[in-house]
Amino acid sequence: MTSKEQRNYSGQDLSFKSFINQNLAFANFDEALMKSVNFSGAILEMASFDDATLDDSIFANANLYMASFFLSSLIRVDFTNANMAGVDLKDSILIGANFTGANLGISNIGSRSQLQGADLREANLTNVNLKDAEFDERTKFPDGFNPIALEMIHEGSC
Repeated sequence: MTSKEQRNYSGQDLSFKSFINQNLAFANFDEALMKSVNFSGAILEMASFDDATLDDSIFANANLYMASFFLSSLIRVDFTNANMAGVDLKDSILIGANFTGANLGISNIGSRSQLQGADLREANLTNVNLKDAEFDERTKFPDGFNPIALEMIHEGSC
């Protein structure tokens, strides 16, 4: 089995597994069920999690540079201090996600991603595309941040 085949987790049930500090760059987790998985400190550069379920998982201090989470469920996921530069989170469910201290620079979170109740305080939001991402009164933003100026949609105002 090649290393590329070993990193193909597509469609698998990996719930409650631990990938702490593992190098999983370029791994394929598309359509996988991964509830409560611990990826703390993992290297996940350019990994693909498209259409995956990752609710209650932990990515604290992980390197997610250019990873893709298109159409994924990321409810209550912990991204504390993660490097998420260039990450694709379009059309994802990020309700209650914690981005405290995360680097989201140049990421794409727009296109109806759901950020209700998410914590974006202390996150680097430099050049992040948030157009059409949804938020509510529970969503926490950095001081002085204006979500309407970035064309975000307040839940209930559509």
